Amino acid sequence: PGGDTRVTEAVIALGRSLKLHIVAEGVETIEQADFLHERGCVSMQGYFFSHPVPADDIPALLAQKWRLAELPERVGVG
Repeated sequence: PGGDTRVTEAVIALGRSLKLHIVAEGVETIEQADFLHERGCVSMQGYFFSHPVPADDIPALLAQKWRLAELPERVGVG
């Protein structure tokens, strides 16, 4: 693994050891989402999930309750 990978793993491990809820920001690909999920980071945000939307559209977006296995690229949508 590269240096960025080791730093990310260390940050996740540190947060978990402190019993913090870890939120990854800037997730842009399914590979990044998978990497984070495999290491115990289950809360993520970034363009992979959604580009910015008007405020009126946010309730519908939040109602989707994303699950990694159901992401658009994972099921062949988008």
